[in-house]
Amino acid sequence: MGSNWFSRCDLDQRFTSATRYPFLPSGSGMKWLVYDWDQRRVVDVYVPGRDVEEMFVFEAVAKFIEQLPADVVAVKLDRAGDLVSTSSDWNDDRA
Repeated sequence: MGSNWFSRCDLDQRFTSATRYPFLPSGSGMKWLVYDWDQRRVVDVYVPGRDVEEMFVFEAVAKFIEQLPADVVAVKLDRAGDLVSTSSDWNDDRA
């Protein structure tokens, strides 16, 4: 589903993040709103750990974004950046 332009660009050109914030209920991770300019969508990404770098999130999302159904609005990753779960519940949509 990708375009030729986005297949040749850097990850920080295809993806941007507008917000990152501590996951407040337990303080055990970070949530990022990741914009995918190729697919014109936003995904709320939860990553465990306090010091998560933006590029780590972009690299992890790039591994699976092409296979995500269009209705997925939130994903959860493990500390290695692998996909753990997805949600299509609009209550999870922070965008």
